[in-house]
Amino acid sequence: MITNRSYYGISALIYLAVNSKGKFIGIREIASRQNLPIRFLELVFSRLRATEIVKSTRGAAGGYQLSRSPDKITLAEVISVCEGSS
Repeated sequence: MITNRSYYGISALIYLAVNSKGKFIGIREIASRQNLPIRFLELVFSRLRATEIVKSTRGAAGGYQLSRSPDKITLAEVISVCEGSS
């Protein structure tokens, strides 16, 4: 069974893969469009950034984008990162 944490991570990464097209997308946009709680999404993105699945930038045009091609990111990798020890 997949936990909410992994579900949020997978949903957010799919949104990035489909919509980023070379630009950074803010976490509020992802949370709003995917109907995900921003508080938990911030925790998930912290893990995804630490393991270099996503990269981030600050500022007005800041946000997140995938750090590599979507076909190079596996579900097993995302679940492992999301479910890692708190």
